[in-house]
Amino acid sequence: MNPYSVPIAVSALLVLALEGFMLAQTRGRRDERVRSFLVFCTLVFGWLGTYSVAYNLPDPNAALGWMRVGYGCVLFLSPTSLRFASLFVGRDWRATRWMIRLGHANALFFLVLIHFTDLYIVGTYHYYFGYYPAVDPVLFGVFFALFMVPVVYAERMLFLEWRRRRFLDRQGFEDAEGDRILLVLVAYFCVSLGCFDFLPNLGIEVFPYGFVGVLGFVVIIVYTILRYSLYDIQVFVTRASIFLVVYFVALGMPVWISIFGRAWLESMLGDSWWAVPLALSTVLASASSLIIVRFWHATEVRLRRQLELKEREATTDGLTGLLIRKAFFRRVKDLLSRLHRAGTGGSLMMIDLDHFKQKNDSYGHLVGDAVLAETARRLRVALRGHDLIGRYGGEEFVAFLPEIEGPPARFVAERVLEAVGGAPIPTSAGGLSQTVSIGLATFPKDGAGLDQLIQRADEALYAAKAGGRNQVVVR
Repeated sequence: MNPYSVPIAVSALLVLALEGFMLAQTRGRRDERVRSFLVFCTLVFGWLGTYSVAYNLPDPNAALGWMRVGYGCVLFLSPTSLRFASLFVGRDWRATRWMIRLGHANALFFLVLIHFTDLYIVGTYHYYFGYYPAVDPVLFGVFFALFMVPVVYAERMLFLEWRRRRFLDRQGFEDAEGDRILLVLVAYFCVSLGCFDFLPNLGIEVFPYGFVGVLGFVVIIVYTILRYSLYDIQVFVTRASIFLVVYFVALGMPVWISIFGRAWLESMLGDSWWAVPLALSTVLASASSLIIVRFWHATEVRLRRQLELKEREATTDGLTGLLIRKAFFRRVKDLLSRLHRAGTGGSLMMIDLDHFKQKNDSYGHLVGDAVLAETARRLRVALRGHDLIGRYGGEEFVAFLPEIEGPPARFVAERVLEAVGGAPIPTSAGGLSQTVSIGLATFPKDGAGLDQLIQRADEALYAAKAGGRNQVVVR
């Protein structure tokens, strides 16, 4: 077995394992980002897997046949990577769509040249690590230029999104998504090192270290999983250890057979003796992949529930079940940026319970807590499921209504008045009537930022309380 094929085969199996991990993590979900990532992993596995096989073949024509298949996978990496980047940052620009189409057109054109003509691949080079396809330098220049355009565009998109997120962080928008985007950007730069594999196509006798970039991509993804607690660390380390042991055994099998059983295999199969350890290694690696994926999925539901519970405890108010102030601000700021990109508006409501302090003083804090909890429940009933509702502090609540402004927003606010004050609130002290005053501000007319909207809504709320309470005032 060619020892130069081992690191490439290891890289291919690692990518396959990562793909299996993603499938286990997202079973039953329909997410375009996941699908795009899985397509990318499949193409990389096809590229590295076919090349690792080709390095072990003594016949140049057979090796070239395998490499034609691998080269076909490489062609589609460029548009697929751009598609994944656009889905990750949520940018579906017209220019992005045209760039993806350009990448696919380039891939299809050269796929035809590779498989049905000898215009692009003109022969083979025989290097110390094995056979490698020789390409026409002029056509390669055209291909490489068109191949890199979507890749560079994707990296530029990720960089601009990361810079925008960093600016929002400096403005007080606490969002870990910016750090994740930075990690994905670094991963893309690592994958770009795969272009190093094109040098042997031009007659430059250097070992194709493109698999190192793929391994860097895998390492960054693993680091992201650990860094953001996307997976239980103890379970992840345990499974990673099992994975490494199994694959060490599977990939080490050809080496052991080559050392201890080569003479016996050569006496039976001649020059084709290497096919036995290679086939055995492939079967063991595939079987172990299925076993590991199944084992990983066994505790997936429990881990997901634990993460959801931790997130809920960190972002919701224990009494009312609404978002805490910090979590509400974080989500609204993210929503405002998306509404701004889409060119749509929204409305912010500041809601204050009228004469709540008197009830607290007269009936005690337990009754006051019951009033707050029931008011929060009625707010959830009166508003839409995707509206954001939070506890601003004390007896004040705040709500953001995306894509509603003007008279419809006022109608919703009037509905909140009716929902809260329309019936007495049952408490241990009996049924207590409770009304609210509401100040309403509109995005982006009253302000493009959350601080401005809150200030305008506060002014409207003060006007509502000064005007007699139990009413809506629009700023």
